[in-house]
Amino acid sequence: MRHSVHSIFFEQADAHEAASRWDQALALLYQAQRWAHPDAAYWVRLGLVSLRLAEPAWLKAAGLDATHVGDMAALNAELYLERASRLAPRDVAPAFWQAWAMHHTGREPVAVREALHEALARDARWPYALALLGRLELAERSPGFPPRARRALEGACEALPESPRLQYDLGAARAADGDVRGACEALGRAMTLPPLPGPPGTAGGWLAEAFHGQPAVLHGWVETYFADLFEASGLALPARRP
Repeated sequence: MRHSVHSIFFEQADAHEAASRWDQALALLYQAQRWAHPDAAYWVRLGLVSLRLAEPAWLKAAGLDATHVGDMAALNAELYLERASRLAPRDVAPAFWQAWAMHHTGREPVAVREALHEALARDARWPYALALLGRLELAERSPGFPPRARRALEGACEALPESPRLQYDLGAARAADGDVRGACEALGRAMTLPPLPGPPGTAGGWLAEAFHGQPAVLHGWVETYFADLFEASGLALPARRP
């Protein structure tokens, strides 16, 4: 069967994304737009590839001008994801990715929180929006933050209980809220859950990287930051895996 022109560009972009060649993937996605009507999923993909292109570490490794290329890529990412959100006004994913881009490019926390509430108005149980909201609360530590962080992260874990990183974040929120035993239970679950892969594509890879976590890494964090909590609770610190 003969492939359509735009599908060939998308397939080639897939290969470049898998190899983290974000500049080449972006160029191919631009070309695909000429033969296919862009929908919300297309603009999400374009936005996330642009956001990857804006990362300073990648720009440095690629030998590109970090100031010019990175700033333009970050600005374009926000514009593309805003367009995706408008095209799919009831879909939570584009609204979440718009908030994620704002967070990733250093926008004010108030603006990011507003964007997350817009995403949650579309789906109040979407775990990644709840998780990012909880993390913002933990990072900002504004007055009265522990219950707000805990509620958001308990909702995230209820919707996606098999994610080790979300359990770790919940443990941190419970610890901040003074629930030592509950914190240790969540942290212990984080150690026993296997890595949770994301769905295919750039978005899925980013979800897995940012929100699922590797148990070995999380275990190191527990031993570094939360060993005293286990001692205070009377529970045993989970044994390090071989």
